Amino acid sequence: MKSKSFIYFALARWDGPYASTAFSIAQELSSENRVFYIENPFTLKDVIAGFWKKIIYRRIPALLFGIKPIQPIQENLFIVTPLAVLPINWMPDGWLYRKLLNFNNRIVFWSVRITIKRFNLQDYIYYNSFNPFYGLTFPRSFKPALTIYQSVDKVANSHYVKKHGPALEAAQIKKADFTVVTSTNLKQQLSIHSSEIHLVPNAADIELFSRAGLPETTIPNDIEDIRGKVITYIGNICDRVDYDILSKITSEEGLHLLLIGPVSTKNKTLEKLSLKENVTLTGPKPMAELPGYLKGTHCAIIPFLCNELTAGIYPLKINEYLAAGVPVVSTSFSSDILNFKEVIYLAHHAEGFVEGINRSIKANNDVLVQERKRFTRNNTWRNRADQIMGLIGKYESNK
Repeated sequence: MKSKSFIYFALARWDGPYASTAFSIAQELSSENRVFYIENPFTLKDVIAGFWKKIIYRRIPALLFGIKPIQPIQENLFIVTPLAVLPINWMPDGWLYRKLLNFNNRIVFWSVRITIKRFNLQDYIYYNSFNPFYGLTFPRSFKPALTIYQSVDKVANSHYVKKHGPALEAAQIKKADFTVVTSTNLKQQLSIHSSEIHLVPNAADIELFSRAGLPETTIPNDIEDIRGKVITYIGNICDRVDYDILSKITSEEGLHLLLIGPVSTKNKTLEKLSLKENVTLTGPKPMAELPGYLKGTHCAIIPFLCNELTAGIYPLKINEYLAAGVPVVSTSFSSDILNFKEVIYLAHHAEGFVEGINRSIKANNDVLVQERKRFTRNNTWRNRADQIMGLIGKYESNK
C-alpha cells in the first residue's frame, strides 16, 4: 500500500505519564507513513497554572506565540502543538458553549492549516483518537480523503470528557467513514451510532517487555531490597481500582504491594496503604524501565472494580505483563479479559484475589512463563497498525 499522511488527533499527549493506545499506534503507523500528531490543546488556564512545569514550559513558544509548532521526534513522526485555547469544559451545553467550542476549533485549525501547507499535504487521512472536541467544526477547506474515529474508553465514564463527550463522540462516529474501538463492550455500545465499527484491541511493545526475562536486565534500586513476594500493579492509580483488594493484599503476610504509575484519585484507603511498610508507590516510570520492575515481580495484578466504568476496558497492561512472563491475577471486569483465562487467574472478590496470588506464585515455572509469552506474542502494536491499514485500504477501495 502506498505511503500515506495522517492528521492524527489524540486526547493522550505523546509525553504523558503513561503509555497510550493513541501514541503507540501513531508510532507504528509512522514506520511507513507520515504522521502529524496533533496534541490535545492546552488551555490558557493550564498554561497559567502550570507555567513552570516542564510539560508546559518547553511548549510556551508554540502555545502562546505559534513559534515552531511542528517538531519531528523521529523519522516520519511529527508533534504539532496548537496555540492555547479557552478553558470551556466547565460550561453547560448550550449556544455559548458551542460558539466557544467552534472558536477553539478555529484556533487549533491554524496549526493544522500550517501543517498541511508546509508539507504540501494533498491526500491525507484524518484520524481522531478519543478527542471528540476537535474536527467537527473545522472549516470546509479541511478535506481529508478518509475520516477515522477511535474510541478507547466509555466516554461517559471518563473524567475529562464525560460532560460534553457523549454527544460529541456520537457526532464524530456518524461523521467518520469508520470507527475503531479497543473492546468488545465498546463496539456493542457504539453500534447504535454507526454500522461501520471495527474491533482493534489494545496491544503492547512485546519486544520491550520480554526483556524482563533477560539476564542483562537489572532490577531497579528502589525495589531490589524489598522483602517478601512483590505484587505489582502498573498503570493509572485511579477510581477504577478496587482498593479493598489492595488492602487485603497488604494484610497478607509475606506480600509486598508495588504500585507504579501516577495517582489521579483521592482515596482514603490508598492514603492509609501508602503509610504501610509493605507498600511502595514509585510514581510514573519511563516505559524503558518497566521490564526491570517486572523482573523483580512475583505476581502482576489488575485489581479493577467490576462495574460500568470498567466493562469497556481492554487494558494495555495485560499484554505487557504476559510478555514479561510473570503470573497475572485479575478481576473479571470485562468480557475481553475473559479471553485471557487460559493464562491468568481470575478472581471475583478480595479473598479470592489473594488466594489467586498465592496459588499463581506457588505454581509458577518455566513452562508457564513461556506459555504466557506465546499467548501474547501476536498482540503487538505493529499488528494493530496493520489491521488499521487494512481497513483503510478496504474503505478507500469502496470510495
